[in-house]
Formats: sequence, C-alpha cells, structure tokens
Amino acid sequence: MALCIHFPKFTWLFASIFASIFGNIEAGKAYNLLIFAVAFFYSLKIVSKYQKNGAIILFISLLLAANPVLLSQSFSYYVDGFFGSLMLILVFALMDFEEEKRFKYLFIIFMVCVISINTKFTGFACGLVLLSYIFRQLFLKNYQNALKLTVTGICILLFGVLFTGFNPYVKNFQSNHNILYPLYGKNAHAHIRRTPIETVGAPVAQRSITVATATSSRQEYRICIFARKTNN
Repeated sequence: MALCIHFPKFTWLFASIFASIFGNIEAGKAYNLLIFAVAFFYSLKIVSKYQKNGAIILFISLLLAANPVLLSQSFSYYVDGFFGSLMLILVFALMDFEEEKRFKYLFIIFMVCVISINTKFTGFACGLVLLSYIFRQLFLKNYQNALKLTVTGICILLFGVLFTGFNPYVKNFQSNHNILYPLYGKNAHAHIRRTPIETVGAPVAQRSITVATATSSRQEYRICIFARKTNN
C-alpha cells in the first residue's frame, strides 16, 4: 500500500469522492464517461468548422472521441483512455487559441495539462504537445501567441507540480530525490508485491494495489486493481 503514495492521484480522488457521494463504488468510474462526453462535444465544435453535413460531423466526432482504448476502459478504473481524451482536448484547445486568441482557451489548456500531470506520470507528455505549438507559433512569427503559451506552460508546471501535485511530485523529491520515483531514481521499485494464497484445488498468486479510498458516514470504500494468476 505504501507504493501508492508515490503516484499521481487525480482520478483516485475523483473516484473516491463519487463513490462517497453516491454510496456505490462503481460510481467512481464515471470519469471515463465524463471525459468521453467532453471530448465528443468539443469534437463537434471543431469538426463543424470544416464540415457542414450533420451526419458526417456526427460520425467524425464520434470517431475522434470514441478511441478504442477509452471504449475498452469506459467501465474500469484504468486511465489510459482518459489520458488520450485529455490530449485530444488539448490539441483542440490549442487550435482554437491559434485561431481566436481568447483567454478561455488558455484556461482550457492550463486545466487539461494540470489534470494530465496529476493523472499519471506520462501526463507530462502534454508538455511536448504544448511545446510543439510554441515552436509552430515561433515559426509563423506569432511571437505574442508563443509568449502567452510559454507563460501558460510555466504556470502549468508551478501549479500542477508544486501545488496540486505536491503529493506525489514534491514528496517524491523530498524523500527519494526524484519526482518520478518509484519509476526512476535511486532504489526505484515500481512493482506490485505478490502474495501467495491457497484456494481449493489450486495455488493462486494474487496481486493488488489500493488506488483510492473513499469514506462515507456508513462505510469505507477501497478501490483496487487486481491481477490474478492461477496455476493449473
């Protein structure tokens, strides 16, 4: 369980809050459905700029929002599809900002990136997307846009790592001198401990890791990922 404290926790906290509010552990999985809805409606907005046929707009929007990973993980606590949808929304927001230069798109960029880096370690990939657009603006000599995106990127790092990401990033650095511990750094050990147990007829190796905890007035929910291997 101690290993859990070293990882980003946005979806864990979201899941624990929803499980506590609705009194059902399955409610915590709603973040995948919600991000699908957001990605779909944003896709409608973007596609409608380039296409006037309603059926084609709907089809392309569904195609963009309903990526296979998200569909397969819609009713689970996995975050890969969730992260992919965040990257889609980020690209759309960057496109809108390049075209309209409005502050609200900078805010969307900021929020999407903060959520990304607080969802999983690879969430820092949003920085590569943002950096590519900064270079694009420099290449096009849109220096004002490049400056605004650069300032936004700095704010994302400060807020997403030092404030909302204090645990785990700052905590990891304080205790293990690497913000990406336990994936990297001295004594890195990103593994799940195996606990042998006996069942009727066959030994089973069960591995589990608690990823979120929700407490209500009635009971406590522990959201876990289980992997089970049975030797026949």
